[in-house]
Amino acid sequence: MDFKTYLKAVRPFSFPASIVPITIGSIWFFSNTGEFNLFIFLLVLLGGVCAHSGTNLTNDYYDYMNGIDTLESFGSSKILPLNILTPQKIFNLAIFMFTISFMIAILLGVLIDISLTIIKITGIVGGFFYTGPPLCLKSRALGIPLVFVMMGPLMTIGAGMAQDPNFSLELLLISIPIGCFVALILQANDLRDIKWDKRSGIKTLPILLGYNCGRLIFYLLGVCAFLIVPILVYFNIVSPISLLVLLLLPMFLKLCYKVDSKIDEQLLDIDVQTAKLHAYFGCILMISLLLK
Repeated sequence: MDFKTYLKAVRPFSFPASIVPITIGSIWFFSNTGEFNLFIFLLVLLGGVCAHSGTNLTNDYYDYMNGIDTLESFGSSKILPLNILTPQKIFNLAIFMFTISFMIAILLGVLIDISLTIIKITGIVGGFFYTGPPLCLKSRALGIPLVFVMMGPLMTIGAGMAQDPNFSLELLLISIPIGCFVALILQANDLRDIKWDKRSGIKTLPILLGYNCGRLIFYLLGVCAFLIVPILVYFNIVSPISLLVLLLLPMFLKLCYKVDSKIDEQLLDIDVQTAKLHAYFGCILMISLLLK
């Protein structure tokens, strides 16, 4: 199999969900001190992307093995349903990615502080048990809070602490809208897949609460992310330039329209479109921090 096949298997379109919080955490430190360790940043970034890849791969593996991921269902890389790679190869690749991330976690603990090792390993464990047994957190409707914490505060604060081990409340506040948007991506995915998830017997928030309540959660996550930014500006945590995120509101409203339609064709790429919104939002926050 060629490199492109394995690249498709790790779903690189989703990587901004880990690149954005790590970069924001690192830039925040630079904007406050004028100092920046490029090597440490790249190390943290590699560890984060590898953990994210491992999570995507184990998600595809267990969804396929449990009959959730089929040719008819939406989402996933479709590498397994199309028999492009065997389940064992996908699982082995996932373990390889998690192993790289684990080794980086140990190295960061040696070079900087043991707290970074704890943060990184927490992320790895959460990533595996997102769909992996025995916890299977995604199937217990815990996916939204998990990704909010893991790819919002945990990644953002972890990246900042890699540059400076001291905890920052400001960075925690900045991480909240980022976590909201990552949770928004997952909620979009769960709303789209509600029919297939019901057939498979797994539980997500839209299944437990119904599509209409799931739709309201989608709206609230997005609204909260946008509303927090003016508060951050008011307390001089980020630059007023960050208010440019409000220009993304039409894009968010378009996604709300798709969710409201309940039409499969409208929802087909909603996770990808929501991921783009997250990336644009994150880029504006990065620029505002650099210009603070």
